[in-house]
Amino acid sequence: MPRKTSNEQCTDERDSGGRTDALSRRSWLKLSGIAVTGTLFGSGVAAAHDTETPSSAEGTSVDAEDEAGADGSATTESGSANADGANLGGGEGYPNTVPQSAADYTAGSFSELESALGDAAEGQTVYVTGEISVDSTLTVPSGVSLASNRGIDGAQSGAITTDEEITMLEVEGDSRITGIRIGGPNSEYQEWDGYPAGAGIVSNGSGVEVDNCEIHGFAYAGVNGSNDEHVHHCDIHNNPQDGLGYGVDCTGGDQTIEYCTFNYNRHSVASSGSGSYTVRNNHFGPETVDHVIDVHPPGGETIIIENNTVEATEHVQDGGETEAVYIRGDVGEEGVIRNNWFYGSDPSDGGDPGEAVRTALSSWDEANVTLENNAYGSGEPNGDAGAPR
Repeated sequence: MPRKTSNEQCTDERDSGGRTDALSRRSWLKLSGIAVTGTLFGSGVAAAHDTETPSSAEGTSVDAEDEAGADGSATTESGSANADGANLGGGEGYPNTVPQSAADYTAGSFSELESALGDAAEGQTVYVTGEISVDSTLTVPSGVSLASNRGIDGAQSGAITTDEEITMLEVEGDSRITGIRIGGPNSEYQEWDGYPAGAGIVSNGSGVEVDNCEIHGFAYAGVNGSNDEHVHHCDIHNNPQDGLGYGVDCTGGDQTIEYCTFNYNRHSVASSGSGSYTVRNNHFGPETVDHVIDVHPPGGETIIIENNTVEATEHVQDGGETEAVYIRGDVGEEGVIRNNWFYGSDPSDGGDPGEAVRTALSSWDEANVTLENNAYGSGEPNGDAGAPR
């Protein structure tokens, strides 16, 4: 299958002059109030270390085909404590669960959940006790926790699912979403066919925490944050929509994403090019639709990518090479990619398409990004490179 440039595949990926021939998908989302207001609804030792500055090359990606789809079941192993107790992906062994005894309200149906969220006040907890199907957006009020029992005594947890292209949960400031399975209708790859596109969690306020959740099946994003969200110990997989398909999409503010497992998203973590994010101590599985960790132009303010393991080296559709990290703009304050274990090839000769890390600019110096102590190749590295294991 012929390869396409990034601009040919997806109109949200602009050319080097910042021009787009069509309204970009991110611009459409912002103009429509989607991303902000939430109207939308997984041998040898690699001894290589970064010593040289890669230069840019023309961006490439590959067409995606239905044959690579998945059924929405978890494709990354989660819920088992790591040797250092990090408990990547949450689940069984996660230490900060919320028991049902802590609930102020319980809900086993859509009407019960809608009523409980309408009544709950700051500091209270609404508990999901069953599998609830929703067809309209639910709002989690400021300071309210929405919880279930994922990992408690081996529990799979309550679930909130939808078959509609909606924002499932619109979350106000200082809220917590914890211990719940959150599922949408789009766990298999599909070609772009226009808007709308659903999201699992859209944060509309500061101080939102999403932890110990399994999130999959959303055409736009599993989690969209634009403030200072903290996403951790989650299993986020199967959000593979062409043109969108983000595990966590950062559209502003300063997000921290850590101790999660990711697999089979278009981009597992993405940035609109504004704001900042820290991505650390995560395990990214072997399947991806496009490059795994993304930064759009203009490049954001602070980008820190550290102590992650990224297995993916190929697009799942036809075996085309893919990058673990692609920085496509000038990071304003600080950009660091350090202590990661990338299964992809060492970019010491220029950061060409398909190598582990790449910038769209002429050099890492121009991108204001440094590469430090990363390991390359599938052989387990010595030292502390990569996610906890």
